Amino acid sequence: MFEYTITVFNYDSYNSKYYSKVLYNIEVQPHYKTKPELQFTTSETSVLIIVPYNIIGEDIYIGENSNQIIYLEPKIWDSKDNKEDSITFKTNTDFIVIGDHKDIVDIDFNEIKNTYDNVFTINEVRNYKELWISHFEIIAN
Repeated sequence: MFEYTITVFNYDSYNSKYYSKVLYNIEVQPHYKTKPELQFTTSETSVLIIVPYNIIGEDIYIGENSNQIIYLEPKIWDSKDNKEDSITFKTNTDFIVIGDHKDIVDIDFNEIKNTYDNVFTINEVRNYKELWISHFEIIAN
């Protein structure tokens, strides 16, 4: 468990550009939906991505040691001038690519989707602070 590396691409609508962050020790699982009309569970193209984090004071940090980065809620992240030192998970605009893709510099979502496998748009984010391990659950497709 927690064997994956992912690259998160955060979209800055003010500057019309993406910022990328590589996260290590992440869990990626196929996500299954039940279709009530069919009365059985089917596999979909979406995934469940589990991102563990640490709470230090009031702040949420993802990663460890030199790979640690502060998480900010989407509206707070949007309001920052310097977005290089933080990460967020915004639905419908941010996307994730499985693997370390810090080498991608010319970030165009459609081009990346057509070039790489395992590219997922963030659809839903849940924050679980009170469980045995604090984590985000991201549903993406």
